[in-house]
Amino acid sequence: MKSTLTMIALSVVALNAVAEEEKSWQASAELGAIFTSGNTETTSIKGKIDVKQELESWSNQYIFDALLKEDEIESKDSNNNTVKQTQKTAEKYFLSAQGNYKLNTKGSSLFVYGSHTDDKFGGVTKYSTISAGYGQHLYKTSTSLLKADIGPGYVWSKQADKTDGTEGKEDNSGIIRLSADYRWKINEFATFTQAVSFEVPTDSDKNRRSKSVTGFAAKISESMQMKLGLTAINNSEVVEGREKTDIETTVTVVYNF
Repeated sequence: MKSTLTMIALSVVALNAVAEEEKSWQASAELGAIFTSGNTETTSIKGKIDVKQELESWSNQYIFDALLKEDEIESKDSNNNTVKQTQKTAEKYFLSAQGNYKLNTKGSSLFVYGSHTDDKFGGVTKYSTISAGYGQHLYKTSTSLLKADIGPGYVWSKQADKTDGTEGKEDNSGIIRLSADYRWKINEFATFTQAVSFEVPTDSDKNRRSKSVTGFAAKISESMQMKLGLTAINNSEVVEGREKTDIETTVTVVYNF
């Protein structure tokens, strides 16, 4: 049921995107990888696709984000000898879509949003959101833009399994979702971006989730950038033994097309 409703929300955005003939696309793909060998072997791969579309009546955005990591872990075999094994230590996928219907008042819109996170090693392993509401440009100049959205929604989540093997708790609740996006073109070669979101449950004993995505990109050619990124996700409710906050620091190359 939860997957069906989330897919419906994502489909609404996609259908609106193809409803008008005049299309204007802006897309970026970023990739980062770290490989080490010797005393320690690790492999980390980070990828992201961000697609934006400006139509006469709609402004749409689609994001796919993935993180994979493998580390060499030392353990003891049955003879008490030290052995090294490569184990997956991070596997995370994020998908979101948002459609903004432009109102007559400049900078204002009605939005529909849907997202799903699958984090196999996180404190919350599955998290889906649908939301709809009102958006507004709060500040705009030739080099910067601050916009915010607010509206009701619904979330479904599943906590990580407990250390004793007990399956993690599944939960769902109504929420109020607040998000803000800021973009500043510092100069011809550098851009700063900041996105934050807060999902506050209508029931005080449910999980509160916040997310911050910070980026600084430096232009290295007409279509390529080097980007530093910092993502922090906080969940108020996780199983014992798990951290409430996950932080991800990345260095990636971005290709714009």
